[in-house]
Amino acid sequence: MVLFPKSILQNNIPTYFPQSATFRKTARKVQRKMWWRNTKMTLILAGVVILVITVLILIILFSTGVLPPSSGDGGDASSTTVAPTTPKGAVV
Repeated sequence: MVLFPKSILQNNIPTYFPQSATFRKTARKVQRKMWWRNTKMTLILAGVVILVITVLILIILFSTGVLPPSSGDGGDASSTTVAPTTPKGAVV
C-alpha cells in the first residue's frame, strides 16, 4: 500500500472534491435507475405468475365440472335438450 505525504493530499483536495461530488451524483442516479428497473421486472414477473396461476385454476375448475362451460348463445346451457341417438346397426 502506497502512503502519500500529507502535503500532497492537502494540495490536491481542491482537485478531488469536484470529482467526488460528480461521482456521488452519478452513483445516485445509476442507483435510482437500477432500482426502477428491478422494481419493474419484479412487477412484471409477479403479473406473469398471477396470470399463470389464474389460468391453471380455471383449467382445473372447468375440467372437474365445478364451472360449467358457456354455451355461447347467452342462454342457460341446462335448458337445452338433445335427442338421444342410436348407433348404426343397433336394434331398438
